[in-house]
Amino acid sequence: MFEDVYEKIYKQNPEITLIGIWGRDGLCLEDARYGYIKIDPELIGAEISDVISKFSDIKFVPNSYNVIFKIDTQILNIYALTSEFFLIVLAHDFIIPGKLNFYVEIQKKFIIEKL
Repeated sequence: MFEDVYEKIYKQNPEITLIGIWGRDGLCLEDARYGYIKIDPELIGAEISDVISKFSDIKFVPNSYNVIFKIDTQILNIYALTSEFFLIVLAHDFIIPGKLNFYVEIQKKFIIEKL
């Protein structure tokens, strides 16, 4: 369902190792994996959904956010999509964050339309 969107983001950011959409319930809607991933994607989604749920419960947090975690030699980016879904992008730490954000923002509207 989202393969074409993932591919467009990955094509511009080949440092990506994982990209996918998770729900606040911790379940993965769909993901794409590129190369070796050091950490368990299902565990990431489940744990991050708990953090995102806490963010969403705070009334002054905007509907649009980007949370970044550094994990060893990788960067975990979380982007708000809707109140129920978020996008996770795991990439090597030498990715250019501004470039990634630019291409994710371009594709977000297409993702949200398909949700």
